[in-house]
Amino acid sequence: MSADKKLLLIEDDQLLRDLYAQALEHAGFAVLSAADAQTGLDLLDEYGAEVIILDLMLPAHGGVEILHELQSHQDWRSIPVIVLSALSRQRVPAGLSDLGVKLYLDKAETEPAHLVAAVKRLR
Repeated sequence: MSADKKLLLIEDDQLLRDLYAQALEHAGFAVLSAADAQTGLDLLDEYGAEVIILDLMLPAHGGVEILHELQSHQDWRSIPVIVLSALSRQRVPAGLSDLGVKLYLDKAETEPAHLVAAVKRLR
């Protein structure tokens, strides 16, 4: 993945969103960020993205609903998704890989540098 790739980061925690976006931008990625599902989908519709980084626990519409929405659009279903969530692996819904999720990262264990490395691995 070249450094000019556009990422969409959907995370409701502003501190984490800013921290991750800053690290990704420092690594050369263009980052669109959203605090909620609808804003994220609007940004995706308007600007597109090569990778989506998604929190599962969002206000109003959750991350799983977004994954279903992505799969319902021909242009979006091939976009790789990295789930970045505080949900324990035991509570994560089954079948995420069928919904475009390429990688699941636990927020408690994911430093910004780890997220950058994960995005780079999606080449």
